[in-house]
Amino acid sequence: MKLAIYAPYDYSKIGGVERYVLSFLQACPNDIETVLISDNIPSEATFRVISTNEIEKENFDLCISHAIHGGALLPKAKKYIHIFHGTILGNLFVRPWLWLHPKFWSWLLMEYKSIKQKDGIIAVSNWASSETRKMGFKGPIEIIPSGGGFLNDKFCSEKKFSPTFIFCGRFSDKVKRFSMILDAFRIAKLANPKIELYVLGGDLPFKEEGIISLGALPWDEVKEVYKKCCFQINASYYEGCSLSMAEGVFLGNTINLASSVGGNLDQLLDETTGYFFKDTQELATHMILASLDEDKFEKMQKNLSESEIIPSWEDVVSKTLNFYHSLI
Repeated sequence: MKLAIYAPYDYSKIGGVERYVLSFLQACPNDIETVLISDNIPSEATFRVISTNEIEKENFDLCISHAIHGGALLPKAKKYIHIFHGTILGNLFVRPWLWLHPKFWSWLLMEYKSIKQKDGIIAVSNWASSETRKMGFKGPIEIIPSGGGFLNDKFCSEKKFSPTFIFCGRFSDKVKRFSMILDAFRIAKLANPKIELYVLGGDLPFKEEGIISLGALPWDEVKEVYKKCCFQINASYYEGCSLSMAEGVFLGNTINLASSVGGNLDQLLDETTGYFFKDTQELATHMILASLDEDKFEKMQKNLSESEIIPSWEDVVSKTLNFYHSLI
C-alpha cells in the first residue's frame, strides 16, 4: 500500500497538527510506503518527503489531507480521506468575534473546499464530527481521537502525589486563555502555597513565584515533564481534540482540569478522571481541592489506568487504515 500525507506545514515549529502528522507517519507499519507532501522537510524525517510541485509524478492508494488544506491540488489516489482536528466553523461558534480576523473568510473558504470530493472524513472528536455535518458533508465520518503516544511510551508506573500543575502552550495564545489560568493559580496559591505551575511552551520565561517556565523542550524531556506533573490545565475557548491532554494522560497519567468545550468533553469524565470548569473561580477551586486531596488523586489515577480513553498512535493508524478499507 502506498500512502500520501498532504500536510504542507512548517515543521521547524512543532504544534499540535505537526506532531499529529509526524507521530502518525512514525507509527505506520513497515509494509506501508509512506510519503509526506510538504515543502518543508522535518529534521527528524525517517520517511520520504516530496514537494507540492512533485505530486503529479506519483500515484497512491490513499491520500490523507489535514485541517484547511484538503482543497489544494492533491496527488492522484484511489481514495481520499480528510482529517479535521477542529474547525474554523467550530471556533466561530465559541468565539463570534473571530469573523473580524483578516484571514477568517479565506480560512473558512479553504475549510469548505477541504470536504469536497472526499471519500470519507476523520473527525478527532464528536464535536468535530458534528461541525463537519454542519458544513454539509454527507459521506462517511469516522471519529478517531488523537493519539497520546506510542505503545512503548505508555505510563504504567505509580505516580507520587504532588501539587504540580502543567500548562502547555504560549503565554500569548489568546485561545488557550493563559490569563485565566494565571488568575486561578494566584487564587489557589493563597490557599496552598505549595502549588507549582509548569509552563511548557515557546514564549520567553514568565517570572513569578511558583511558576516554572520550561520553554520549548526536546521530546524526550517533554515526556519526563508529563511524568512529573500530577495535573494538567486546559482552559481553551475551543479544542477539536487536545493533543497535550492526550499526551499528558498517556505519557504521565496526569489528571486534566479542562474547559467544558469541544473535544475536551470526550477526553475526560468529570470528577472521575478529571475536572471540568467554566470560569476562573471554579478552576481555582478545583486546583485547591485537587492539590490537597491525595486520596482523590489516587482514585483518579486508577480510573485513568482502567479507562483507556486515549489511544496510542499505533491504534490511530490501525483505525485509520480500517476506515480506508471500509471505503474500498
